[in-house]
Amino acid sequence: MAHLPYRRFPLAPLLDVAGIRGSRTVRGHLTELTRLAVVLGVSRKSVNRWKQEGVPEPSADAAAVHLGLHPFDVWGNHWWDDRGES
Repeated sequence: MAHLPYRRFPLAPLLDVAGIRGSRTVRGHLTELTRLAVVLGVSRKSVNRWKQEGVPEPSADAAAVHLGLHPFDVWGNHWWDDRGES
């Protein structure tokens, strides 16, 4: 049986709820994506991939839970939408 691809969700709402989006990058300080990786305990490479391809459903769920939220709190009705951001 073939594995179906995971639904993907935009990264921006995750940056927003983590309080990271919109922060300015200043020399010597971490970039938004690096800061998110540190906050979530994931690799910078993973977060960069999420920026390019969207956050896969299992990672989206884990990231929201890590922040003490339900994925609906991050992505709203998109979480319940069968289409995700494919």
